[in-house]
This record gives sequence, C-alpha cells and structure tokens, in this order.
Amino acid sequence: MNKINASNVMLIWGKNDKLAPIADYKVWQEMLNSETAIYEDLDHMRMVEIAIMVPRDIMLFLDRTA
Repeated sequence: MNKINASNVMLIWGKNDKLAPIADYKVWQEMLNSETAIYEDLDHMRMVEIAIMVPRDIMLFLDRTA
C-alpha cells in the first residue's frame, strides 16, 4: 500500500459506522500517517450525532498541529 504525503490529517470515526466499518480506519491511518479520533457510540454522521464534541476535538487537533 502506498503512503500519501499529507500533513495535519485527523480521521474521525464512529465505532458503529456501517458505511465505513471501524476495521477500515487502520488502513487509512497508516496510509495518511494520521491521528484518529474514535467515538464509541456513534455511527457515520459523527458531526451531527455529537455536534459539540467533534468540533471541539477538531479545534484541539488544529491547535496542536498548526
């Protein structure tokens, strides 16, 4: 598998996601050399299901990697 030259990548995954199963995140994480946030009780629409925590985590990630 090829790595993608990217920086400041954050994957946001819901553990109950049926469209992008949790088992797939490791492939993307390795390919993108990314940080991953996994939300235990969420599905595919994480940003809607938990509209406060996801944006907060994105802002924290951006503050760390800027």
